Order: sequence, then structure tokens, then C-alpha cells
Amino acid sequence: MSFMECNKSLFMILAVLGALLVIFPCARANGEMSAADVLALLPTGPDMHDSREKANLAKLIDQGEAAFTGLLDIIRTDNSPYAAGRALAVLRCSKNATPEARREVVTELGKVLNERKTLTGYRDEWTLSLMAQAIADMGEAGDAMLLAPLLDHPSGDVRNAGYSGMEKLAAKAVAPEAPPAEEQAEPPEHIESSASEAPPTP
Repeated sequence: MSFMECNKSLFMILAVLGALLVIFPCARANGEMSAADVLALLPTGPDMHDSREKANLAKLIDQGEAAFTGLLDIIRTDNSPYAAGRALAVLRCSKNATPEARREVVTELGKVLNERKTLTGYRDEWTLSLMAQAIADMGEAGDAMLLAPLLDHPSGDVRNAGYSGMEKLAAKAVAPEAPPAEEQAEPPEHIESSASEAPPTP
């Protein structure tokens, strides 16, 4: 085999391996998806009419806690409101996650929310409201104080999201315990509408 043929074969092998890593992201070293892995599946446009995007979203939701690290990285650093909003929607709908992993997500979202609690502007306010919803969905009664910083926000929408989230968390202290998230049937239309929701226009 010539040198050129060797190089061509090596290139083809690397291309196949790269494709496999996209198709099977959890096959990475520690089983966790990076932000790049998540973005390869996360729809980031203003709508979700594409059937391929819907299929990718379903795959991402099924990854469960394996996607949590990448999703949180996107929420912390990505400037696209669509990416951050859909990452939060995926967290809320994720299956196959242990209670411990969900607790870590809630704690981390509380830290990010506290860091951004004074930000204004329609995109930041929309993201803060979605964070409040995610904490309310995934958290426990004792997590209500994570939303307290939003009660002084200048935006009425953000304050309302904080109050609503705190009420939802407080209700968990007296409501019968719900089954784990992975055992609950999540209506497909709810997943799709949450993930395709777009930020308001200024």
C-alpha cells in the first residue's frame, strides 16, 4: 500500500469515527455529552417544523443526565436565546436522570440565576423566567429561596416567574410525592411546545 493510499484510509477511518461520535454521543470517554455534542442535536432556530430537528430533540431528551453537563454549559455561556431556552426545556423534560443528578442541576441553575439576577433586556429577562420555571419543575420545596433574588427584579414578568416558581415549590411540601420524572409520561406536544418556544421580540 502506497503512502497516499495509507493517508486516504486513515482519513476515512477518522471520518467514520467522527460520525459515530455524533450519532452515539454517550460513547465518549466519561459518558457525558459536551456542549458541542448537545448543540449537534439541539434545535436553535426560531421554529421546529423540521422533522429531523424534532427527532434530534427527542434523542437529546432521552439522553437524560448524560446531557446535563453540556446543557448547563450552554445555559451558562451561549448567547443565543433559542439555545439557552431550549436547553432549559430539555432539562425540564429529561428522562433517565437520578434524583441526585437533578439536584445538582437545580443547585447549578440557582447559582447562574443569582449571578444574572440584575440583568435586564428582553432576552435576559426571558431566560431568567425560564430558569425559574426549570427550578420549579425540577426542585424541591426547600429550593424556593433560590428564586428569591427575582422578586426584586425591575421586570414584572421576571418577578411573576419568581413568585409562581416559589408557589409551585411550596406546594410540593404538602402535595403527595410525585413519581420520579423518568416514570412520568411526558406528552409529546408539551415537550415540543416548550422546546420550540421563542423569546419575545423587543
